[in-house]
Amino acid sequence: MFCGNCGNEVQQNDKFCRGCGYKIEKNESNISPDTSTPLSEDQKHAVNAITLEALQYNKKGDDFFDAENYEEALLCFNKAVELEPTNGEFWKNKGAVLEELEKSEDALVCYDKAVQLEPTNGEFWKTKGLMLQVQNKSEEALQCFDKAVELEPTNARAWAYKGMSESELGRNEEASIHMDKASELDPSDAEITMYKVGLNLSNRMDKTIEKQEKRSNVLEELEKKINRVVDQQSQRIGDATVGNVLQQDQEYNHYEILGVPTNASQEEIQRRFRELSLKFHPDKETSSLSQQTMKQIIEAYNTLKDSQKRKEYDDILQLGS
Repeated sequence: MFCGNCGNEVQQNDKFCRGCGYKIEKNESNISPDTSTPLSEDQKHAVNAITLEALQYNKKGDDFFDAENYEEALLCFNKAVELEPTNGEFWKNKGAVLEELEKSEDALVCYDKAVQLEPTNGEFWKTKGLMLQVQNKSEEALQCFDKAVELEPTNARAWAYKGMSESELGRNEEASIHMDKASELDPSDAEITMYKVGLNLSNRMDKTIEKQEKRSNVLEELEKKINRVVDQQSQRIGDATVGNVLQQDQEYNHYEILGVPTNASQEEIQRRFRELSLKFHPDKETSSLSQQTMKQIIEAYNTLKDSQKRKEYDDILQLGS
């Protein structure tokens, strides 16, 4: 089959002529060399002029892109793809400038167009995969990097990007293997080294966090058990216990001194303080033990009646336990 525009031979599934870019219609694709009208020299010159103009717009777009003048670069790449709509490189370049303009969805459309036009170009698959990764579509990105690795098995960056996506998906063992592969293919690539170091640090942090979470859970359960025991003991403390506790030569728990549980309300603490004050007041009991008892009761009450002081005291008890 042959192109109805330039007469070049085309394949059965070709949509565009690879020689002149002419769109192949079904009724034209069957035209034979004998019946097709070859392009005149002027027509061939016009086709070549279009291709040359597209290349010039693309080059100008590259220059604007390098100068970070993205709006002008986009105008040039738009013109290039308009003149040569079957050129995957032009579509990729347009996607790159759209990405810089933070139009990620439009950029992805262009990258997708590029891989459709040139599905055997590993660089295009990598570019599309990176855009998907930016959009947190790690599973789709990984499929693109798989394709890039398949097409270019010695391309270190393709392996590194594959490992990066696997890491995002939590497949750390596979990610480490493929990052090592990338480093082996190109040990001098600083970006790959950076990815590898970052992955190793991430793996270590994940393991450390996992250990800390386990330890925190154990400590939390232990703290609950201790608090339950303290509460049970506090509830069993009576007036007689108060006297026995105060006779011991050591620093005592304020809750035990008042004979209330650690979760006692302010009303309970005040009621208990009044009861103990009446019992151990120096006017009723003049012994040195009674004076010492009353002093510690007041100290315990002054601490527990103040919400801020009580919180600080509770924190100290927990640390001491």
